[in-house]
Amino acid sequence: MIRVVLDANVIISGLLSPDGPPGKILDYFLEDQIKVFITLEILDELKRVLKYPRIQKRLDQKDIELLLNLIKTHAECVVIIGNLAVISRDPSDNKYAECALKANVDYLVTGNMDHFTEAATDLLKNRIISPREFLVKLEKEL
Repeated sequence: MIRVVLDANVIISGLLSPDGPPGKILDYFLEDQIKVFITLEILDELKRVLKYPRIQKRLDQKDIELLLNLIKTHAECVVIIGNLAVISRDPSDNKYAECALKANVDYLVTGNMDHFTEAATDLLKNRIISPREFLVKLEKEL
């Protein structure tokens, strides 16, 4: 089974646009065809972003709660001790790289490819990938 870390922007985009690549990736997660890894920090960010008024306006609260419960029960939570040196242009994205390294995932899927520095791609051996690229690779393997 393919092991991934999904950036919060992929999860939110999947909820808002279920027919696009992020939405299809969420479908594969919900069908237990990929293994998603998170940290408590990633879950906290997801909860925070889902409270944004512009997001809440577009999503049903029951769908938000259902997704959070599914992530809590189906994603594997890893514990990060210590921090990496800053490897993202947006330091808040370091948590995704840290999770990907700790869980030894196949891919870190993000819509913010430009946030990750060359050091991040070197550390993750070029496993940082866009939702569209991931979906193509995933569908070839299934």
